[in-house]
Amino acid sequence: MTLEPHREATLRDFFFGPDACAELTRSLKDNATARRLLPGYPGLTAIVEREVAKATDGFLDTNPTDLVASAWRRYDKLRQAAIRSHATGIEERVTMVTHRIESSHHPKIEIYIDGTRRATVDLAITLAFDMAGIVAVVQRTRVVAIEAGNCTVTGELTAQGVTLTKRQRQWGFPGAVRMHGGIAVLTDDMAAA
Repeated sequence: MTLEPHREATLRDFFFGPDACAELTRSLKDNATARRLLPGYPGLTAIVEREVAKATDGFLDTNPTDLVASAWRRYDKLRQAAIRSHATGIEERVTMVTHRIESSHHPKIEIYIDGTRRATVDLAITLAFDMAGIVAVVQRTRVVAIEAGNCTVTGELTAQGVTLTKRQRQWGFPGAVRMHGGIAVLTDDMAAA
């Protein structure tokens, strides 16, 4: 499956799709996550699974493009093009080397029963973006388009060290892809400096 790089895409889209809570609940149940965390509360297992799924779903609102943008802000060729085009307003094309961007996040969900914390769910969201042949179009302080290249995105979501889902998808750049609003390479303060 190809994931299109647009501003509305989220990690939820990457890992699951429209019914993330149901898929997360099913995965938590299949892996007995709640039963292992709260063995003394068998009657609450289904409720805990649903609530942990809802809380986990909330962590998946991140846009993958934002993760790439964060890394690209440190890429000197893009920064220099952003500085030059900020002054002139002219678009610059930057051919980027093959590179990998890795991102990991470790949120926690605390489970309370009758006002007392009974367990903590340790989540891990790991992603790798393997990029090749990327030609970025920079105008002013932003990447406004990607004209060529490909990206393979690999990701894993775990709870208590157990994989809930693992995906690998192609992020397609079939010609010029305009980035709605662009990806900020420099902040206005950085451009003015």
